Amino acid sequence: MEREQLFLARMTQQGLINPSEDLEQVFQTTIGMQAQQQRQTEVGIALRTRKVTYADLLARYQSGRVVRTWAQRWTYQLLQRDDWELIIAARRGESLPQTYFRGERARIMSLADKLAADLHPGQVMTQEDAMSLLAHHADTNGDHHLWYVVMQILAARGLVTFNPALTGLQTEIRVMPAPTVDTDVAMRQLMDRFVRGFGPVRLADFCKWAGIGASRARANWQQCAAQWQPVGEPGDGLYVAASIAALPDDTLTGRALLVGGFDGTLTAYADKGWLAVPPAKLWTANGILKPFVIIDGVIGGTWSTRWRGDKVDFAFETWRSVPRRLRTQIEAQCERVARFFNVAVGSISY
Repeated sequence: MEREQLFLARMTQQGLINPSEDLEQVFQTTIGMQAQQQRQTEVGIALRTRKVTYADLLARYQSGRVVRTWAQRWTYQLLQRDDWELIIAARRGESLPQTYFRGERARIMSLADKLAADLHPGQVMTQEDAMSLLAHHADTNGDHHLWYVVMQILAARGLVTFNPALTGLQTEIRVMPAPTVDTDVAMRQLMDRFVRGFGPVRLADFCKWAGIGASRARANWQQCAAQWQPVGEPGDGLYVAASIAALPDDTLTGRALLVGGFDGTLTAYADKGWLAVPPAKLWTANGILKPFVIIDGVIGGTWSTRWRGDKVDFAFETWRSVPRRLRTQIEAQCERVARFFNVAVGSISY
């Protein structure tokens, strides 16, 4: 499959070319959005939607329909509660990297077991509460990293999620009943969702995105593949869930599209060659995945936001020229982001 066709197909499947008026559809498509920098993720949601506001998203936070927790690749994700259950079940057996334990794996696993015994489904507590509970079992001496690793272990067991509306020491931790769905059943359901939302994809892409080893995933992938449609050249190993309606090659010609930071298009694929841009332009040395702008069907720059009370400023760094007609499109998308958060656009600089 030619790179240009792959780029167009994936951007279409991800809903980036035609934003949705349905917030739930966005989460159905992405199956979670990486949320180390939650505001970046929320900006990405604004760009994937129309006629949706931050108030709509906040209502889902408060009701527990959307949660924040460590999921795919041991990274923070915003995802629907049902998808959280699916991902936690599918990832059973995956272990935190040894470096997280700093040589104290046995001690930290024991502390996680003790804290888990203190928790009960339906319980709600703050980060400060959880750190106090942990201090009952060990002299933590204010070690935030210890709390962080213990909570990741509990999250991987499906025992805790976080309310995305609250942060810092007042972060609301919700104790959950652990998912009971079978691991292989969950993995196959997750694979099918991934192919539908991110295709065309390979097994290596699923493993990269989900953080599940290929040796654990291969048999389930092969079982699911019989239901999917191969695309590209024989041997490519690329699949889609169903036939993708062919779009004209010039679909993105004369268009500018903004894509948020930490977007799934940057995290879901093992081979980054389809992006046709040197990774260093989009990934910083410390792992920040920059927002980017598509210009005439090609990634042509990055951008950032600065929040000032009731205003948001946008700054663009482009390596492709942006004619006036495309700047008009960019500015309309900046306005859409501002409306989502009920603020005004402050400045837009190129």
